[in-house]
Amino acid sequence: MKALTTKEIVSLAVIAIIAPVLALGVMLAARVMVATGSERMLLALILCGAVVSGLNGLGRRTVRAESHARRHPKGPQSSVVLTS
Repeated sequence: MKALTTKEIVSLAVIAIIAPVLALGVMLAARVMVATGSERMLLALILCGAVVSGLNGLGRRTVRAESHARRHPKGPQSSVVLTS
């Protein structure tokens, strides 16, 4: 396993501190929107966020492992041994 560097530890600490504060801010903002009668605006923001998140996920490509046949110039070789 790779050892954590100081930069990574600091980043994790900052994320651990900031994430609850941002979550609380989002919850309070949603509560204020509902209290002021902006349910439709809140619903529109949620739907737009879901669409953007979905579109963002479409652009990701996964790296496929190189097949066994491509690594050997002679093509795939059988690993089954037939005995007579």
